[in-house]
Amino acid sequence: EFFGPLLRHVREQVAANAHRYVAVVVPELIDRKWYELILHSHRSTMLKGLLLFRGGPRVVVINTPWYLRDEEEEIASVDWNKSPSGGPAAPLS
Repeated sequence: EFFGPLLRHVREQVAANAHRYVAVVVPELIDRKWYELILHSHRSTMLKGLLLFRGGPRVVVINTPWYLRDEEEEIASVDWNKSPSGGPAAPLS
């Protein structure tokens, strides 16, 4: 239901634009913990493989990392008063 129509659309774009490459951006979920790997489907991996093997020589696959947590949440959770070694940070002069 998902891969067939998408591959068909990519092939149509390749045929319609004979002088250009067709780029497909595939977001790939980045797991922060090892056990999260089994919780998610691996649709992006299957899609990349299908595009590379069946898409043709003019199809370019662009892999983009997709994180579950926002960078803003991660930055907000950092304790800026501690140095990387775990002790208090040196004052700025």
